[in-house]
Amino acid sequence: DAYIGLLLLDPAVRGQGVGAAARRHVEAMARARGATRMLVAVLAANPGGQAFWQAQGFLPEKRFEAAPEDPLGHVRIRRVKPL
Repeated sequence: DAYIGLLLLDPAVRGQGVGAAARRHVEAMARARGATRMLVAVLAANPGGQAFWQAQGFLPEKRFEAAPEDPLGHVRIRRVKPL
């Protein structure tokens, strides 16, 4: 498996294909290293992020409730895409 830890884009370039291009590049590197799945965790409270990864073919796999030590209470959704 390969994991995208964080993808942040300047709002000025959103919707221009920059995120999709970055995803394609990382997927190509992961395939070259023998990975069969790509994983990403997205904050449940981030509908834009959820929609982006859904459109890129990543399906929700597991929900992670906020860790007790997380003062912000972030709930994450792990999304998975076969390579």
